[in-house]
Amino acid sequence: MKSLLKKYGLEPKAYLDQHFLVNDAVIDKIISLLNIDKKDVILEIGAGIGTITNKIKGCKKVIAVEIDKKLSDAIKEETKKNKNIEIINENVLKIIDTVKFSKLVSSTPYAICEPLIQNMFFLEFERAVLLLPKKFVDNIKDKKTKLGLLAEAFLDIEVVGDVSKDDFYPAPNVDTVIVVVEKNKNNSLIKELYLQRDKKLKNALLNILVNGYKTTKKQAKHMLKESGLGESVLGKRIEKLKKEEYDGIIKAVTTIQKEKPSSP
Repeated sequence: MKSLLKKYGLEPKAYLDQHFLVNDAVIDKIISLLNIDKKDVILEIGAGIGTITNKIKGCKKVIAVEIDKKLSDAIKEETKKNKNIEIINENVLKIIDTVKFSKLVSSTPYAICEPLIQNMFFLEFERAVLLLPKKFVDNIKDKKTKLGLLAEAFLDIEVVGDVSKDDFYPAPNVDTVIVVVEKNKNNSLIKELYLQRDKKLKNALLNILVNGYKTTKKQAKHMLKESGLGESVLGKRIEKLKKEEYDGIIKAVTTIQKEKPSSP
């Protein structure tokens, strides 16, 4: 890896969170966790100098996204004989919802950890193997935070190992863990609401009550009026709701469900 950087006259850029994996055992473990199938299209985020990219074998295609133009040019040169690898020089957050892939791998740049996870709520994929800061993972697994509440609704996240700071060049200042992520296929009120995140809470709840709980629209409006949820909360767009407001909504809807009136 260091020889490749020297070959192309490159140095890791701190402002792009560039910390390249140098431990082959860690790279092999990450790839093995992907459970690669010959039909898979693998999306790699933050391909760097290609230390993971070049080791991904046995799949239909690898789409490696790298925001640094000089790095992406270097990877293109190093992988030009492999027709199954496509290199894209772009900010992945701008294109991720347009890319068709089955599995995702990333030694994730710290700056995009949260927006990437939030995007994954809505992406279709089978499995992701990510390197993430340990403190960030602790946050997304903490149900007391809004991000943790949403992550639990949409994703199954399992920490499968630690990565030493010495396994990177240059060494980062934070502790890193390997996580395996799959989609949570269970339905929940939080998921139903957040899938309508651009709507006002009142409209989303009316939709859930009428279509999910099989009430009439008149009954649903009466339930919301009696729910104890104030107009200031009901009038908010769902994506703007705070953690404590979600807690109040869950409590109110649980009560509504228990006291649902019989259909006339």
